[in-house]
Amino acid sequence: MPDSPLTFDFPAQSAAQWLARVARELPAGQTADRLTWQPAGETYAVAPFHTAADLAALPHLHTVPGAFPYIRGHKEAANTWRYLDLVPVGPEALADAQQALAGGADGVLFDLADPAAFDLAALSRTFDLTQTVVGYRLPAAADTPAFLTRLTAALHGRGQSANGLRGFVEVAAPDLALAPASVLDALLEAARPAPDFYGLTADGAALADAGAAPTFQLAATLSQLVQILADLTDRGLEPETIVGELRCTLGLGTDYFQAIALLRALRLLWATVLTAFEVAPHHTARLRVNARPSWRIVFAPDPDTNLLRLTTSAMAAVIGGTDELLILPFDAATDTGATRFGRRQARNISLLLRHEAHLAEAVDPAAGSYYLETLTDTLAREAWAQFQQLEAAGGYRAAHATGQVAAQVAKGAATPAVVGQVRVGVNKYQ
Repeated sequence: MPDSPLTFDFPAQSAAQWLARVARELPAGQTADRLTWQPAGETYAVAPFHTAADLAALPHLHTVPGAFPYIRGHKEAANTWRYLDLVPVGPEALADAQQALAGGADGVLFDLADPAAFDLAALSRTFDLTQTVVGYRLPAAADTPAFLTRLTAALHGRGQSANGLRGFVEVAAPDLALAPASVLDALLEAARPAPDFYGLTADGAALADAGAAPTFQLAATLSQLVQILADLTDRGLEPETIVGELRCTLGLGTDYFQAIALLRALRLLWATVLTAFEVAPHHTARLRVNARPSWRIVFAPDPDTNLLRLTTSAMAAVIGGTDELLILPFDAATDTGATRFGRRQARNISLLLRHEAHLAEAVDPAAGSYYLETLTDTLAREAWAQFQQLEAAGGYRAAHATGQVAAQVAKGAATPAVVGQVRVGVNKYQ
C-alpha cells in the first residue's frame, strides 16, 4: 500500500464546536467565560479563541497594503524599516555614531541635554547630513529656533542646502505637554524645504514610558497629531502642507499581539481623522511611525532577560509595519547605563530580524489572523472613544491643562494587574 501524502487540511470548526471542546477540557462546574481575560489597564475583554465568523463584520478586512486606509501599511513591495541607534552625547559621541553606522544602523539619534553645546559644525564635517539620517531630541527648555538656525548654518558651511537634510527633530516637552505653537512654527519652517526631514512629532512613547495603557497611548497620540494640525491650520497653513512633516513615536510593551495591533490601529485612525479634515486619502500614508520598546519593560535587576523583552517588542513593531525602529540597550537601566556592548546587542536584534528572520520580506504578515484582525478593530474602537473624550475636553492642550491626560496616564500606571504582574528575574525567581 503506497504511503499517503502528509496533508494539513483540517475541517473548519464553528464557534459552537470549539465551545463544546473547551467545555470538555475545563474542570467540572467551570464554563468558557472564565477563559476570557482583560489586558492590564484596559477596559476591553479578549475572548479565548476566534473563528472566521468574527471577521465577517470587520469593515476593512479586504483592504491591501499600500491602499487607503493603510491599516496594512503604506509599504507594498517589502516591509523595510530604518533602525536608529541611540547615541550617548559626550566626548566620543561622533565616534560612537560612526561605529553604529558601520555596525548596521541606518541612522542615529542624539538625545541632547544641552543642544547649545553640541558641535553641529563638527557633526557636519564628520557626516554628510544630506546622506546620513540624524535625529535630534531637544529638551523643552532648549532654544529650538536657535538650534535649527545653527543646523542650517552648519550645512551652509559645507556648501550644502538645507533642502537635502535628512532626519528629524523632537522636542521633549515636560509632563507630556506639547511644544508651544511658536516652536511648532519654527520646526515646520525648518522641515518644509527638506522632503526627508521631519520637524513635527507626536510623542506617544513618552506616554507609554509614563505608564499610559496602550489604548490611551493611541488615543492621546492621535489627539496630539490633531492638535498640531489644528494649531498650524489656525495660523493659516493648509492641512496638506502639514501632514507631510508629521511623525509620531509609539512605546511598546511585551504584549506581543497587542503591540502589533496598536500600529495597525493607529494607521486606521489616522486615515479616519484626515478624512474629517478633508485631506486627500493618499496623504494618510505620509505619517511616519517610530516604534520602540517602552522604558517600563527594561529592568536593572536582570538585564540579560531584558534581551528577550526587547526582542519581543521589536519583533512586534516590525510585524506591525513600523517605519523606524529604536531598541533600548538591554543594560540601559543598570547603574552603569547603556554600554557600547549593550548598544551593539540592540542593533543586532534589528539585524537578526531583517537578515535571519527575513521579516523585511513580508508586508503585513498579520493579515488574516482571526485574533489580530479582531484585536486591531477592538483597539481602534476603544482608542477612538477615548480620543473623542479628549476632543470633547477641547483637544490635547486643554485636556493636558486640566489634568485629564495625567489622570488617565496615572490610572494606567496604577492598574492592579500591572502592580501585581510577575516579572521573572525582577520580582519573582530572583
